[in-house]
Amino acid sequence: MSNNQWFSNRSQVFWTCKALLDGRTISHKTEIREVRGWRLGAIVHRLKSEYDWPIQAEYRGPENVAYYSMKPGL
Repeated sequence: MSNNQWFSNRSQVFWTCKALLDGRTISHKTEIREVRGWRLGAIVHRLKSEYDWPIQAEYRGPENVAYYSMKPGL
């Protein structure tokens, strides 16, 4: 799916990239609160699989909520 078409709002993609590059750890709840987005998992998946972003996921709590951040040392 490298046709350069995102199925997410451009502002959500920008927010995700900026938050990760700023060293933040973000979750779906953070995305909803800050940009009213709903596709963080899809955005992260595409950044990792098509653009080789070194993103890691940590699953927290009884609901296994994914928290995304850049891998340390980069």
